[in-house]
Amino acid sequence: MKRMLVFAIVLMISMQGVFAISTNLKDSYKPGETVASEIYGNILEPITKDSVEFRRGHVLVPFEYDLKRLGDKYYLWMITPENEENYTLIIKDITTTVSGEIKEVDYEKNFTTKGNLSDYSVKPGFIYAQSDFELTMNLNQDMEKSIQINFPNKTNIVLKPGENKFMFSIGGINKTELRNITIGKYSLPMYVIVNKTITADVTNATKEEEEEEKEEKIEIRTENQSGQRFENFSIYPCSGTDGLNGKICAADEVCSGKEVVSADGICCNIGECMKKEQVKKGGNAWIGYVVAALVIIGGVFIWIKYKGVKKEENPIEKAARQLSPRSPYFFFAFFFGDFDFFSLTSAGAGWGAG
Repeated sequence: MKRMLVFAIVLMISMQGVFAISTNLKDSYKPGETVASEIYGNILEPITKDSVEFRRGHVLVPFEYDLKRLGDKYYLWMITPENEENYTLIIKDITTTVSGEIKEVDYEKNFTTKGNLSDYSVKPGFIYAQSDFELTMNLNQDMEKSIQINFPNKTNIVLKPGENKFMFSIGGINKTELRNITIGKYSLPMYVIVNKTITADVTNATKEEEEEEKEEKIEIRTENQSGQRFENFSIYPCSGTDGLNGKICAADEVCSGKEVVSADGICCNIGECMKKEQVKKGGNAWIGYVVAALVIIGGVFIWIKYKGVKKEENPIEKAARQLSPRSPYFFFAFFFGDFDFFSLTSAGAGWGAG
């Protein structure tokens, strides 16, 4: 009696996780049938396709399936194998609440495939669409079959033996919604995300930003170096339709023209942004030219000065010749400070007295 009581308590504890999570799966299906089921429960953490296993006894069995969250609900679809067997669906590590406590549980559901092969299947077994989508329908018969659908409009479509592909348009849906559509004998959950509203919001936001940019100006208070205060004058964007038609130079660039203050920073309003290395090369070039010119002029001066030093010349004649504006020595001595009129005159007088 005690053993039975303990077994019952253990069974009840182990079944709590099963009761916390459930599905609307049936106990049996035809082979090759499409199955779509909602997963119910307080699911606190996302569950994915990787959490799902199918077993025959203890052996893993490959199924064609998927699991996804549609809106705020989770759905699972699968196509049953074509042989008659007993299977177990396992969804592992589901974070949920059990008696008010957060726990991780595994959900298990046994089902059987039996009877004749399903006449046709549909995949995927649910639709998650942001644009037009495609459904594949496989007819397991040798004759054509007509089935009724209700999306996008109520009509009949004809399935041919084997694989059939049909495109469906979501153009008539104006809002994001979760709904069920009928494809022959199947009712498939469909979650459609419509971007029209989002696009409109983005467009309106963009227009508002453009208007703000056109009207952009900053009211500031500042002082110049003399202490004079300027108040409430407007600063406009550097670029743009109503801007200054300028450009903000990069950190390694300088403006070759006029710089003005803009709402974006210092704006190169007249001129262009140039690399600092280019400006440096161009700005120092004149120094080399001046040095070269001075060297040439100095060389010419030395050559002229010492050209006729072979014999002593009368200082008076020399001074008279140098005083002549036509003399090259007069030109160079005047500019380079080597001309001393009084010294030459004194020297000439002394030479004549001797």
